[in-house]
Amino acid sequence: MKIIENVLSEDLFSRCKVECNNKLRLNQWQSSTIFWNTSLREGIDGCTMTTPTSPQIHDEIENELRSHLPPFPNGLMTQYYVWQPNSGIAMHNDNGKRFGATIYLNDTWHPNSGGWFIWKDNPDFPIQEDSRAWHSQKYGQARIAKEWNTYLPERNCMVLNDREEYHLVTRVAADGYAIRITIQIWGLKE
Repeated sequence: MKIIENVLSEDLFSRCKVECNNKLRLNQWQSSTIFWNTSLREGIDGCTMTTPTSPQIHDEIENELRSHLPPFPNGLMTQYYVWQPNSGIAMHNDNGKRFGATIYLNDTWHPNSGGWFIWKDNPDFPIQEDSRAWHSQKYGQARIAKEWNTYLPERNCMVLNDREEYHLVTRVAADGYAIRITIQIWGLKE
């Protein structure tokens, strides 16, 4: 996992925030409850809203990030995510994508607000993603890594998963004081 600070220019960062806020008033969002695989929602009872960036913002993100990202010959997908109270995402490794990346649009983020990014460095470590299967098959504790990395969302930072490393996002606090806002980026395999 790579963490890159101040990844977007201030101008583009600001315009992304404005565009995302403007889109919140429009009826063009999808819900993680409907569109995400059930394994991504395991243990999560909140909802994340998603919508694509505009084509212009997409192209500018692509141009500014090109030097930070692995090659993406099959294209790049960019979306805004609005992580509402109790939302998060269960353990997964972005399988099926060349890479995945997250850029944090919040100006500040308090540790009590949840929404922590957690990952395991070694993509080859055997992990059972579905905890129900893990419990029912009585895997030993050795199947789950004891040490994981954590990252508190930071303004205009990008977390890049280019090795299919397992990761998750803890639940955003239910109190509603903070809504976690990100840009999600995927390099498409096909």
